[in-house]
Amino acid sequence: LFDLDGGALDGAGSERPEVQVSGSNRAYVIYTSGSTGKPKGVEICHRSLANLVRYTADRLQLSSEHHWLFHTKTAFDMSVPEYTVPFYTGSTCCIISKTDLMEEETCRAFVEEHGIRFVQATPSLWKIFQGFESFASSGEMIVGTGGEPSTPAVVEYLHEQYGEVWNFYGPTEATVWS
Repeated sequence: LFDLDGGALDGAGSERPEVQVSGSNRAYVIYTSGSTGKPKGVEICHRSLANLVRYTADRLQLSSEHHWLFHTKTAFDMSVPEYTVPFYTGSTCCIISKTDLMEEETCRAFVEEHGIRFVQATPSLWKIFQGFESFASSGEMIVGTGGEPSTPAVVEYLHEQYGEVWNFYGPTEATVWS
């Protein structure tokens, strides 16, 4: 908790408040126009988020060794797994700036320095990365595409470079991926 007003929390006490949270309570609300084209706020409950995190970690056999490249704006639902799954697996969420992400040598150095082993990106971003030398030299890499419909060309490129490719495209209402 940050006290940006300086003194606004004076006298608030240091006791932990009693808070009861159940799986049906709202974890977050995210704005989307998604596949319908109609703007709306989508409520995601704790149970749905926990299911996404557990399923992702289990299905992809993720461990604390799978450091994640975090590059997605938090207003985009695709960012949710980037900052939640690493907490569950005991891994690291490595935040890269947009500028560094788009510069091949800087991005490659970041991936190698931080031991990144999980990257998800939109098909549009993977098209940009096609001009980059593969990240595969950094070791075993799990890659996924989502946030927008993919194309056969992007999937073929990812398969050639990294082997297994995960499709993470799905509606926000399905808690990011479906």
